[in-house]
This record gives sequence, C-alpha cells and structure tokens, in this order.
Amino acid sequence: MELRKINTEDAKAQWEYTTALPADENGLTNPYHGVSYDEYVEKVLPALISYEHPVGMPDWFVPETYYYLWDGGSLIGEFRIRHYLTEALRNGAGHIGYSIRKDYRGKGYGTAGLKLTAEIAKTIVPEDEIYLRVNKDNIASQKVMLNNGAYRAGEDESHFFMRIPKTRAYGCGNDTDRRAKSQGGYPILLPPQTESLIKGFAEESKRILQDNLVGIYLHGSAVMGCFNPRKSDIDLIIVADRPLSDPVKRAYMDMVVGYNALAPAKGIEMSIVLRAVCKPFVYPTPFELHFSNGHLEWYKREPDDYIRKMNGDDKDLAAHFTIINNRGRCVYGAPVEDVFAEVPGSDYMDSIRYDIEEAPENITVYPMYLTLNLARVLAYQEEGLVLSKKEGGEWALRNLPAEYHPLIRDAMREYTESAEVDYDQALAVRYAEYMTERTGNASGNQGHG
Repeated sequence: MELRKINTEDAKAQWEYTTALPADENGLTNPYHGVSYDEYVEKVLPALISYEHPVGMPDWFVPETYYYLWDGGSLIGEFRIRHYLTEALRNGAGHIGYSIRKDYRGKGYGTAGLKLTAEIAKTIVPEDEIYLRVNKDNIASQKVMLNNGAYRAGEDESHFFMRIPKTRAYGCGNDTDRRAKSQGGYPILLPPQTESLIKGFAEESKRILQDNLVGIYLHGSAVMGCFNPRKSDIDLIIVADRPLSDPVKRAYMDMVVGYNALAPAKGIEMSIVLRAVCKPFVYPTPFELHFSNGHLEWYKREPDDYIRKMNGDDKDLAAHFTIINNRGRCVYGAPVEDVFAEVPGSDYMDSIRYDIEEAPENITVYPMYLTLNLARVLAYQEEGLVLSKKEGGEWALRNLPAEYHPLIRDAMREYTESAEVDYDQALAVRYAEYMTERTGNASGNQGHG
C-alpha cells in the first residue's frame, strides 16, 4: 500500500476515481463529478497539480497537495493536504480531507491512508497539530481519525473538529514516574484510538466543567498493562471542586454518551467525585454522578430521572482510588498526590471483598470475572499486592493448589485472548467456596453497580 502524489501517468485511474465521487458526500465537495476524460486531462488535472505551488491565485488561496492511496493496481482513495491554516480553515475543514471508494470502505483503508497522509502533513504544516473536521453522523470516519491519534477538540451544530498532535504527551505532575516505576520503567501505551478518545474526553470535560474541574484520572486495566479492547472498559475518575448543577450534569452526560459510542465494546465507566472526599479520604465514598454501559438505556430513556437519582455512596471507589494512587495516570489537572489521600488498607480490603460477595452463587454466571477477582483479593490480603486481573491470575497459578489451575488458565485465556471457554462449572463452584473461606467473606451495602 502506498500514497502517490497526483501525476499525469495515473491520469486514467485518477479520473475514474474523481468523476465517480459524488458532488457532495459526508462534507467533502467534489466539483469535478461527472467531468469527461478529455476535460480532466486538459483542465482539471493540470489545475490540481498546480495547487501545490500556486501562481496567480488570490491571497486567501492555501496551497494543497493531492495524494492517492494505492493497493497493488487499485486506486483506493484520495487524500489532500492543505499546507497551512487560515482562520476559515482553522474553524472549518482543517488540513486534511479524504475519501475512500465505497467498495473498499470498512476494510481499514481509511485508517491506513490517513496514517500515511498525516506523516507527510507533519513535515509540511507549521501548526503543532493536524486539524480535521468530520460530520457528527459519520461514525466510521470518526473512528478512522481516532485510530490515528486524533482527539475531539470542539464541535458546531453539524461537525466535530478533530486534532492529531504532532507529538504525544502523557499525564501530569509525577504521573509518568509513578506509572513507570510500577511497570518496570516503561509507561503503558494504549491503542491510538483509545488514547485519542481519552484526550478528547478530557478536552470536553474542560469545556463543560471549566474552573470546577480539578483533574481526570485513569485507572483499571488501562494503567495495569492488561487492556483488551474486546474485554476492557475505559475507567475514569473525574474530580470536581464543587457540586454540579443538574444542567451541567445533563451536558456532561450527553458528552459521555457520545464518547461511549466510540469506545471499546465495554464502553466508558466513570464517576465524578468532589475533591473534599478524596483527601482526607471518606468511606464509603460519595459520588456526584456515575455512568457505565449498564446504565446507558436508563439515561437515554429517562435522562432527567437519571440525573436526579444517579448519586450516593460507592464502596468501589476505595478500590479505584487505591489503583490511582499506586498505578494510575493523571490525564489532566492536579497531580495524583495532591488530590488523593492514601486509602486505609481496611477500607480497600472491604471494597474488594464486597466485590466478590456471593461468589459461589455467581461464579457460574461470571466465571472469568470472579475467578480472577477472587485471586486479586487473596493476593492483597496475604501479601499486600495491588494487582490487575491478569496479574491476579498469574499470582494464583504460583500460589494456589494445582486442582484449580485449569480453571484459572481458562479464565486467563478468556481475559487475555478473548477465547471461547467451556468452563468446568463444578470446579468453578469448588474454587469459589475455597477462596471465599480462605479470604473470609464480609458483607457490605450495595453501591451503584
């Protein structure tokens, strides 16, 4: 696969592609739809080539270069780079426009072509970021941009304005040092689409919450080296200074639901908490607002009811804050150590044991989740280790009786490889009973789920 700059040798293929493009599709206009081959060769092609180094054009005209994506002998798509931004382009079409032939869409060519084009654009444009625009209803193109490291920087009534940074920055404060220390010296890099989604989420959070936003903190599998887009969600804690009004909550939830549609299969799980409950730590921890995929239909069906009722106390937050303190990532705002107090071990233990209550009754329904979480609980109880599900499974294979190793390996295969597993249900129940007795199950009050 390669990008070729527009040229006369490929005139026939370029003409066939150009003339077949609709006059207006997904915001990309094509004034050459339906032109004859003779007109294309005599007028259109020389004009398009000249736009790279224009002569005698109006002052507002911005140089642009046309490229075509080829795979073997097939011309797949067109990409154009505008060399710099005017005010109209900055608030409009941006640096790059592109299209893909209909019969090649959904096959990864958009992502591949934009990657090649963005690399060229980074050597041409003077701005610090590559600007793009996409229709709000064009989910496929939004994902192409996210796959290439773009984030959502703004919007108007019909479009999202996306940006691809020329360089990638991580975290804030001592965040990188803490993550690197916990991961053997290397920060965790997530898939570009996930990184872009997180950055866009942060930008929108800044816009909606303004000076009430203290920080945004990533936890869960995304910071523990076991993120799997097919099995993992994106776990975020948002910290605010002051309580949120219902209109602000509504605006925030609308934003979250929009990003959730672009997220991995399990979506986004987020909670908004006040800084006052983080340091000193309050347990059970009050939250202002919560969302996960399991609540999506409720919000869509009755948003006002959701906004009124989705608040309270959540024991799970003790576990989330512990992960943030030990291995979390500050996406935006105040450093972790300035916001979060250390969670007492008794509160963390109560939180994670609460998560495995009734494991013997539930393990046949959630075998992978409970098999690995039971191991995490025991590893903390016996050795003080804060582990991911994957690490919990590895610990269990080193420390638990061999009788349970087939079950643990099956859970690890499902979690890390998305394998289809036929669990031994009798073994799973025996394992849950053994682990429940060994950890000493404790009861607790139900949180938001």
